[in-house]
Amino acid sequence: MMTTRRVLIMSLLLSLLQGICLSNEHDADKLISCEIYREAITEYKRMIYLGDTTKGSDYIHYKIAICYSYLGKYDEAMSHMNNALSICNKDSLKDAIYFTMGLIYLKSDKPVNAEFEFINLANFTDNDSLAFKAKVFQSICLLKQNKFDKAMGILKSLGNDSLSMMIDSITPPQLGNSAKNKYLSALIPGFGQILGGSYGKGVNAFALNAFFMGTVYHSLYHKDYWELVLTTLPWAYRYYSGNIYQAGKIFDDNNIRTMEKYQSEILNIIATMPLY
Repeated sequence: MMTTRRVLIMSLLLSLLQGICLSNEHDADKLISCEIYREAITEYKRMIYLGDTTKGSDYIHYKIAICYSYLGKYDEAMSHMNNALSICNKDSLKDAIYFTMGLIYLKSDKPVNAEFEFINLANFTDNDSLAFKAKVFQSICLLKQNKFDKAMGILKSLGNDSLSMMIDSITPPQLGNSAKNKYLSALIPGFGQILGGSYGKGVNAFALNAFFMGTVYHSLYHKDYWELVLTTLPWAYRYYSGNIYQAGKIFDDNNIRTMEKYQSEILNIIATMPLY
Protein backbone atom coordinates (compact mmCIF):
# COMPACT_ATOMS: atom_id res chain seq x y z
CA MET A 1 0.00 0.00 0.00
CA MET A 2 2.79 2.41 0.94
CA THR A 3 4.72 1.46 -2.21
CA THR A 4 1.71 2.17 -4.40
CA ARG A 5 1.21 5.52 -2.71
CA ARG A 6 4.87 6.46 -3.26
CA VAL A 7 4.60 5.57 -6.95
CA LEU A 8 1.49 7.71 -7.29
CA ILE A 9 3.18 10.63 -5.52
CA MET A 10 6.28 10.36 -7.71
CA SER A 11 4.16 10.20 -10.87
CA LEU A 12 2.24 13.26 -9.73
CA LEU A 13 5.46 15.18 -9.04
CA LEU A 14 6.91 14.25 -12.44
CA SER A 15 3.72 15.35 -14.19
CA LEU A 16 3.75 18.59 -12.25
CA LEU A 17 7.41 19.21 -13.13
CA GLN A 18 6.70 18.56 -16.82
CA GLY A 19 3.76 20.97 -16.61
CA ILE A 20 6.05 23.62 -15.13
CA CYS A 21 8.52 23.16 -18.00
CA LEU A 22 5.76 23.43 -20.60
CA SER A 23 4.45 26.54 -18.84
CA ASN A 24 7.93 28.06 -18.72
CA GLU A 25 8.47 27.39 -22.42
CA HIS A 26 5.14 28.96 -23.32
CA ASP A 27 5.85 31.99 -21.13
CA ALA A 28 9.35 32.45 -22.57
CA ASP A 29 8.13 32.22 -26.17
CA LYS A 30 5.43 34.76 -25.37
CA LEU A 31 8.02 37.11 -23.85
CA ILE A 32 10.09 36.91 -27.05
CA SER A 33 7.04 37.76 -29.16
CA CYS A 34 6.56 40.81 -26.91
CA GLU A 35 10.28 41.71 -27.28
CA ILE A 36 10.89 41.26 -23.54
CA TYR A 37 14.17 39.46 -24.03
CA ARG A 38 15.81 39.69 -20.59
CA GLU A 39 12.83 38.07 -18.88
CA ALA A 40 12.67 35.45 -21.65
CA ILE A 41 16.31 34.56 -20.99
CA THR A 42 15.51 34.12 -17.30
CA GLU A 43 12.63 31.78 -18.13
CA TYR A 44 14.70 29.72 -20.55
CA LYS A 45 17.55 29.40 -18.05
CA ARG A 46 15.04 28.24 -15.45
CA MET A 47 13.92 25.55 -17.89
CA ILE A 48 17.51 24.32 -18.28
CA TYR A 49 17.90 24.25 -14.49
CA LEU A 50 14.67 22.28 -14.03
CA GLY A 51 15.56 19.91 -16.87
CA ASP A 52 13.35 20.58 -19.86
CA THR A 53 11.74 17.40 -21.24
CA THR A 54 9.95 18.83 -24.26
CA LYS A 55 12.30 20.25 -26.93
CA GLY A 56 15.67 19.68 -25.29
CA SER A 57 18.40 21.84 -23.80
CA ASP A 58 19.99 22.37 -27.23
CA TYR A 59 16.85 24.15 -28.42
CA ILE A 60 16.66 26.22 -25.23
CA HIS A 61 20.29 27.36 -25.61
CA TYR A 62 19.42 28.29 -29.20
CA LYS A 63 16.50 30.44 -28.03
CA ILE A 64 18.64 32.09 -25.34
CA ALA A 65 21.22 32.96 -28.00
CA ILE A 66 18.53 34.60 -30.12
CA CYS A 67 17.44 36.72 -27.16
CA TYR A 68 21.02 37.84 -26.49
CA SER A 69 21.46 38.76 -30.16
CA TYR A 70 18.39 41.01 -29.99
CA LEU A 71 19.94 42.68 -26.94
CA GLY A 72 23.15 43.27 -28.88
CA LYS A 73 25.15 40.92 -26.63
CA TYR A 74 26.76 38.97 -29.44
CA ASP A 75 29.47 37.22 -27.41
CA GLU A 76 26.86 35.76 -25.04
CA ALA A 77 24.73 34.80 -28.04
CA MET A 78 27.59 32.92 -29.72
CA SER A 79 28.45 31.20 -26.43
CA HIS A 80 24.94 29.74 -26.19
CA MET A 81 24.96 28.86 -29.90
CA ASN A 82 28.11 26.83 -29.32
CA ASN A 83 26.51 25.19 -26.27
CA ALA A 84 23.54 24.26 -28.42
CA LEU A 85 25.77 22.79 -31.13
CA SER A 86 27.79 20.74 -28.66
CA ILE A 87 24.71 18.76 -27.55
CA CYS A 88 22.55 18.96 -30.67
CA ASN A 89 21.88 15.74 -32.63
CA LYS A 90 19.04 16.97 -34.84
CA ASP A 91 20.04 18.04 -38.36
CA SER A 92 17.19 20.53 -38.74
CA LEU A 93 18.15 22.33 -35.53
CA LYS A 94 21.84 22.27 -36.48
CA ASP A 95 20.97 23.94 -39.78
CA ALA A 96 18.96 26.60 -37.93
CA ILE A 97 21.85 27.18 -35.51
CA TYR A 98 24.45 27.61 -38.27
CA PHE A 99 22.15 29.94 -40.21
CA THR A 100 21.43 32.05 -37.11
CA MET A 101 25.13 32.18 -36.24
CA GLY A 102 25.75 33.64 -39.69
CA LEU A 103 23.05 36.24 -39.09
CA ILE A 104 24.52 37.15 -35.69
CA TYR A 105 27.99 37.60 -37.20
CA LEU A 106 26.48 39.74 -39.95
CA LYS A 107 24.56 41.81 -37.41
CA SER A 108 27.72 42.30 -35.33
CA ASP A 109 29.58 43.59 -38.40
CA LYS A 110 31.73 40.48 -38.90
CA PRO A 111 30.97 39.63 -42.55
CA VAL A 112 34.01 37.33 -42.94
CA ASN A 113 32.84 35.08 -40.07
CA ALA A 114 29.28 35.23 -41.34
CA GLU A 115 30.38 34.24 -44.85
CA PHE A 116 32.16 31.17 -43.43
CA GLU A 117 28.96 30.00 -41.68
CA PHE A 118 26.80 30.51 -44.77
CA ILE A 119 29.31 28.72 -47.04
CA ASN A 120 29.35 25.68 -44.74
CA LEU A 121 25.58 25.64 -44.51
CA ALA A 122 25.09 25.95 -48.28
CA ASN A 123 27.54 23.10 -48.93
CA PHE A 124 26.43 20.62 -46.28
CA THR A 125 22.71 21.05 -45.63
CA ASP A 126 20.19 18.69 -47.21
CA ASN A 127 17.58 21.46 -47.16
CA ASP A 128 17.57 23.02 -50.65
CA SER A 129 15.53 26.02 -49.51
CA LEU A 130 17.97 26.76 -46.70
CA ALA A 131 20.95 26.29 -49.04
CA PHE A 132 19.39 28.89 -51.35
CA LYS A 133 18.98 31.34 -48.48
CA ALA A 134 22.55 30.69 -47.32
CA LYS A 135 23.92 31.59 -50.77
CA VAL A 136 21.88 34.79 -50.83
CA PHE A 137 23.26 35.81 -47.44
CA GLN A 138 26.76 34.78 -48.51
CA SER A 139 26.46 37.31 -51.33
CA ILE A 140 25.40 39.95 -48.79
CA CYS A 141 28.54 39.18 -46.74
CA LEU A 142 30.66 39.64 -49.86
CA LEU A 143 28.95 42.96 -50.60
CA LYS A 144 29.80 44.09 -47.07
CA GLN A 145 33.44 43.27 -47.86
CA ASN A 146 33.23 45.23 -51.15
CA LYS A 147 33.80 42.01 -53.13
CA PHE A 148 31.24 43.01 -55.73
CA ASP A 149 32.23 40.69 -58.59
CA LYS A 150 32.21 37.60 -56.39
CA ALA A 151 28.86 38.55 -54.85
CA MET A 152 27.35 39.10 -58.29
CA GLY A 153 28.68 35.74 -59.45
CA ILE A 154 26.95 33.93 -56.59
CA LEU A 155 23.65 35.74 -57.15
CA LYS A 156 23.72 34.95 -60.88
CA SER A 157 24.49 31.29 -60.13
CA LEU A 158 21.17 30.94 -58.31
CA GLY A 159 19.44 30.33 -61.65
CA ASN A 160 17.01 33.22 -61.40
CA ASP A 161 16.89 34.92 -64.83
CA SER A 162 14.95 37.97 -63.66
CA LEU A 163 17.46 38.47 -60.83
CA SER A 164 20.37 38.28 -63.29
CA MET A 165 18.71 40.86 -65.54
CA MET A 166 18.13 43.27 -62.64
CA ILE A 167 21.76 42.92 -61.50
CA ASP A 168 23.07 43.52 -65.02
CA SER A 169 20.97 46.68 -65.23
CA ILE A 170 22.94 48.26 -62.35
CA THR A 171 26.10 50.10 -63.36
CA PRO A 172 29.14 48.78 -61.43
CA PRO A 173 30.76 51.42 -59.19
CA GLN A 174 33.46 53.58 -60.76
CA LEU A 175 35.90 54.27 -57.95
CA GLY A 176 38.35 57.15 -57.93
CA ASN A 177 42.08 56.81 -57.37
CA SER A 178 42.90 58.64 -54.14
CA ALA A 179 46.66 58.06 -54.55
CA LYS A 180 46.59 59.76 -57.95
CA ASN A 181 44.56 62.59 -56.47
CA LYS A 182 47.13 63.15 -53.72
CA TYR A 183 49.90 63.25 -56.31
CA LEU A 184 48.05 65.91 -58.32
CA SER A 185 47.51 68.04 -55.23
CA ALA A 186 51.18 67.67 -54.37
CA LEU A 187 52.01 69.16 -57.78
CA ILE A 188 49.29 71.82 -57.77
CA PRO A 189 47.70 72.44 -54.36
CA GLY A 190 43.90 72.27 -54.53
CA PHE A 191 43.81 70.50 -57.91
CA GLY A 192 42.90 67.13 -56.39
CA GLN A 193 40.06 68.68 -54.39
CA ILE A 194 38.65 70.29 -57.53
CA LEU A 195 38.78 66.95 -59.41
CA GLY A 196 36.92 65.39 -56.49
CA GLY A 197 34.12 67.93 -56.86
CA SER A 198 35.02 70.07 -53.84
CA TYR A 199 35.62 73.32 -55.70
CA GLY A 200 35.50 75.57 -52.63
CA LYS A 201 38.06 73.45 -50.77
CA GLY A 202 40.25 73.35 -53.88
CA VAL A 203 40.29 77.12 -54.29
CA ASN A 204 40.88 77.56 -50.55
CA ALA A 205 43.79 75.09 -50.57
CA PHE A 206 45.37 76.80 -53.58
CA ALA A 207 45.03 80.28 -52.02
CA LEU A 208 46.44 79.24 -48.62
CA ASN A 209 49.37 77.36 -50.12
CA ALA A 210 50.11 80.24 -52.49
CA PHE A 211 50.12 82.62 -49.54
CA PHE A 212 52.52 80.50 -47.47
CA MET A 213 54.79 79.86 -50.45
CA GLY A 214 54.90 83.65 -50.77
CA THR A 215 55.94 84.00 -47.13
CA VAL A 216 58.66 81.40 -47.66
CA TYR A 217 59.95 83.38 -50.65
CA HIS A 218 59.74 86.60 -48.59
CA SER A 219 61.86 85.10 -45.78
CA LEU A 220 64.41 83.79 -48.25
CA TYR A 221 64.55 87.07 -50.15
CA HIS A 222 65.22 89.04 -46.97
CA LYS A 223 67.52 86.32 -45.63
CA ASP A 224 65.43 86.03 -42.48
CA TYR A 225 66.42 82.42 -41.84
CA TRP A 226 65.27 82.33 -38.20
CA GLU A 227 61.76 83.35 -39.23
CA LEU A 228 61.94 80.85 -42.10
CA VAL A 229 62.86 77.91 -39.87
CA LEU A 230 60.80 78.77 -36.78
CA THR A 231 57.60 80.14 -38.35
CA THR A 232 57.25 80.20 -42.10
CA LEU A 233 58.30 76.67 -43.06
CA PRO A 234 56.30 74.87 -40.31
CA TRP A 235 53.10 76.71 -41.30
CA ALA A 236 53.76 76.19 -45.01
CA TYR A 237 54.39 72.47 -44.49
CA ARG A 238 51.25 72.13 -42.36
CA TYR A 239 48.98 73.54 -45.06
CA TYR A 240 50.80 71.78 -47.90
CA SER A 241 50.59 68.33 -46.26
CA GLY A 242 47.00 69.04 -45.18
CA ASN A 243 46.13 69.87 -48.78
CA ILE A 244 47.49 66.48 -49.92
CA TYR A 245 45.65 64.62 -47.15
CA GLN A 246 42.32 66.34 -47.90
CA ALA A 247 42.65 65.56 -51.62
CA GLY A 248 42.91 61.84 -50.85
CA LYS A 249 40.17 61.95 -48.21
CA ILE A 250 37.70 63.56 -50.63
CA PHE A 251 38.15 60.68 -53.07
CA ASP A 252 38.03 58.08 -50.28
CA ASP A 253 34.75 59.56 -49.02
CA ASN A 254 33.35 59.65 -52.56
CA ASN A 255 34.34 56.01 -53.04
CA ILE A 256 32.61 55.01 -49.80
CA ARG A 257 29.41 56.77 -50.85
CA THR A 258 29.58 55.16 -54.30
CA MET A 259 30.05 51.67 -52.81
CA GLU A 260 27.27 52.19 -50.27
CA LYS A 261 24.90 53.27 -53.05
CA TYR A 262 25.81 50.21 -55.11
CA GLN A 263 25.39 47.93 -52.09
CA SER A 264 22.02 49.51 -51.36
CA GLU A 265 20.81 48.91 -54.92
CA ILE A 266 21.84 45.25 -54.81
CA LEU A 267 20.35 44.74 -51.33
CA ASN A 268 17.08 46.28 -52.51
CA ILE A 269 16.98 43.72 -55.32
CA ILE A 270 17.74 40.89 -52.89
CA ALA A 271 14.93 42.12 -50.61
CA THR A 272 12.43 41.55 -53.45
CA MET A 273 13.56 37.93 -53.94
CA PRO A 274 11.34 35.10 -52.72
CA LEU A 275 13.63 33.10 -50.44
CA TYR A 276 12.07 29.77 -51.33
